[in-house]
Amino acid sequence: MEEILYFTLSGLTVVLAVLSVFAARGAMQKGLTYSATAAVVWTLTILVIARAWHMVYELFKLEDTMGEIPEMAEYVLYVIAYAAFIFLIRRANKVRTSENR
Repeated sequence: MEEILYFTLSGLTVVLAVLSVFAARGAMQKGLTYSATAAVVWTLTILVIARAWHMVYELFKLEDTMGEIPEMAEYVLYVIAYAAFIFLIRRANKVRTSENR
């Protein structure tokens, strides 16, 4: 069960990362640099939290006491980060600019 969830979260993370690149590219082409930058900042913040969690996981050897669940929490944070990024970019794309009024 854990292996299927681990594989699913890993695959979802990759798909969301690729979608994030295309979403950011589209926003930048529309001139929405501030919104794209804000989305990047939020995403990077969540990714830093995920990496800090990974460091704690490795440092305190939580795998020995808690199994794979703490590692899966890291992947859940990755999914949240990329999903938030895509949400923020899509929201930014709905903003009216002087070019599309």
